[in-house]
Parts: sequence; C-alpha cells; structure tokens
Amino acid sequence: MAEYFDASEVIVCESSSEAEASDESGLSDITTTSNSEPDEGHTTATLNYRASLSTADNPSPVLTNTGRRTVLPATGAGNSHIGIMNILYNNIGKDLSRISMPVALNEPLSLLQRLSEELEYSELLDIANTIDDPYERMVYVAVFSISGYAWASWRNRYKPFNPVLGETYESHRADRGFKFLSEQVCHHPPLSACHAESKNFTFWQDQRWKNKFWGKSMEVISSGLVNVSLPRYGDHYEWNKVVTCIHNVLSQERWLEHYGEVVIKNTKDDSCTCKITFVKVNTLIH
Repeated sequence: MAEYFDASEVIVCESSSEAEASDESGLSDITTTSNSEPDEGHTTATLNYRASLSTADNPSPVLTNTGRRTVLPATGAGNSHIGIMNILYNNIGKDLSRISMPVALNEPLSLLQRLSEELEYSELLDIANTIDDPYERMVYVAVFSISGYAWASWRNRYKPFNPVLGETYESHRADRGFKFLSEQVCHHPPLSACHAESKNFTFWQDQRWKNKFWGKSMEVISSGLVNVSLPRYGDHYEWNKVVTCIHNVLSQERWLEHYGEVVIKNTKDDSCTCKITFVKVNTLIH
C-alpha cells in the first residue's frame, strides 16, 4: 500500500500586471513555487476549520485506529529489470493472446481502487465548504484537483489491474467522513464511474480511457469530467484531467509524466475560472 505525504506549502506568485489581467478576464493561472511560506488566509482557514470540528455539537469522530493495514504483508517485487520488448522478442511467432505478462508489472490494486485514492486529501474539500470567499474556495478546489496526481513520483513503474465488467469497489472512510463507491460500467470502450458523499461535499466522475501508442511512449487520455459540489454554498465545480504519458514503455527505464491543461469551472457562478497548466518535461529542457 502506498505511503502518502503532505504537499509542500506554496503561494501564488504573479506580477501586478498579470494579476490585473487575471481579474479582468476572470481566468487565473496557478503557478506553484517551492520553499515558500503559506499565506495568512490559508493558515486562518485551516485553523478555523479544525477549531470548528472540536467545538461542533456533533463533531465528526477522528479515528486514530481504523483497523486498516498500513503496509502490505509482503515486500513488493521490483520490476525495473522487466522490458516488454524482451518479452515480445522471446515470443516471436507465438499467439500474443496466450502470452502472460509478468504480474510484477502490476500493483495489488484494481483501477477502481485507484480512483478512490483521488480523495486522499479530501480535507481540502472539507475546508473549502467552510470558506465564504468564492475565490478562496476555488483555490482549495484547485489544489484538490492536482492532489490526485501525488502518487506519480514513486509508483510510475506499476499499473493497476483492469477491472472486469460489473466489478465494484466500496470504501467507507469513517476517519475522513465519506463513503465511496466505484463500478466498471463498460468494457469496450473502458468506462469507470465513481461517487463519494460526505456532509461537506459530493464527488463523482465517469472516466473514459483511451490509449495512444507512439512507439517509445504511450499516452493515456481521459475524456470524462470530475465533479465536486459543496452543499453549503450550492457550488458545482467540474474539471478535466490531463494526459498521462508513459515514456520508454517497451524498455526497463520507464518513467511517467502528466501534461496538458486543467480548466476548473463553477457551473453555478461564472465569476471565477481556474486554469492549471502541466508543462512537458521536454519543454523545460529545451
């Protein structure tokens, strides 16, 4: 099971002219910089939310011992030595449908379970549901939208198992106050749907996955939208997902990156729209 870490504290840095342009258009770009201190508004909102949990009439239980395991009973096998090209080369002339890929290429999760990991930082939505400022709410929703990619830096060599048609996965997180349900609703093309409910938010999405193979790399493109509603303000946010690219897919030196633009819209209020750009590594190099 993966180990999760809190994201580094960041602030938004932009010049005054860029800020004025963003205010006029209602479209703001988020650029994160490391080694920065959190702004006062972020700290105040977090402290107020935590204080509200301790002073509420019926505070949500904070469970320290959930009964869930924190590590797998066996150490995961490394797969850096496995190259798909070598496997295909050793099976020239054979029926490809009868060739078994090494199980070490997979992690012990299905894609439906992987979808639930997008709620690992659900406290960001809990905080957003307590903030009166619509622009600050958008900031928390934006941070939540990119938190679902936190796993990419240390799990890029493994893929989840493909769920079968009709397979479901259910997770009750009493320690985080939400219930999650996902299902594989279509096999060709692959279509996964999920829904999560909490007193502070509702989260749902349906993802249609499409792969593009480019010879040395493979792109995983999702055409579905992610939706979040905050009941206190009646907000309904929706956004797309970026492209996931697996480089050197046929060799042992596989690595993963995300690129593209995420556009977050509040369908109930068009005064604020957020655009987040994931930049290609090659662009940074050149």
